[in-house]
Amino acid sequence: MGHGIHQIDLLLEVLGEWTEITAVAERLDREVETEDFSSAIVRFANGAIATVVTSVISPREVSYLRFDFQDATVEVEHLYGYDNSSWTWTPAPHAAENLAAVEAWSPQENVPSSHRQQLAELLDSMEAKVRPRASGEEGRRTLEFIAALYQSAETGKSVKRSELSQDGTYYTAMHDESYIYGKQN
Repeated sequence: MGHGIHQIDLLLEVLGEWTEITAVAERLDREVETEDFSSAIVRFANGAIATVVTSVISPREVSYLRFDFQDATVEVEHLYGYDNSSWTWTPAPHAAENLAAVEAWSPQENVPSSHRQQLAELLDSMEAKVRPRASGEEGRRTLEFIAALYQSAETGKSVKRSELSQDGTYYTAMHDESYIYGKQN
C-alpha cells in the first residue's frame, strides 16, 4: 500500500465515498512483510465501481489511473508526480462531435502534483481560516479504505465501510498478526 497510497487518495478525490471493498493481497515475489501485490473491486456511494491494483513487482514502475465515463475515458500515467501533460481524455464518439466541449475539459492552469503544492494549499487555508481541502477527514477516508482492503484480503470476505468498527482488528493495526503473506492461510 505504501506504493499505491497517493493513487488511492486521487481515486477517492475523483469518485467520492467508497462503500464496499472485495480484495486479494499476496506476497508473490518480494521478501516483504506484507503484500507485494493487491487487487480490489470497490463500490462507491454514487454507483461507480472501480478496480484497484497495486504492485511493486511490475517492471513498468508507473502509476496509472483510468476513469471510464459515459462521455469519455480519462487517464493519468506518471512516475512520482503528474501535470497536465500526464493526462489524456478520449471522448466517446457521441461526445467527440462537439469539439469545443472536449477542448473545455482541459484545465486552464497547469499545476503539477507535489508536496510543495499541497503545503501551499494548506498554508492558504490556514491564512483564510478555512478547513484545508486535504484535511484529516480525507486522510482518515484513505486509511479506512486501506484497512478494509487488508481486512477483505486477509479474511476472504467483502467489507462494507459501514461495518468498520473501533473494536475490530483492522481499526488500529491494519493487519491480523496471525495472517502470514506468502503462505497459504
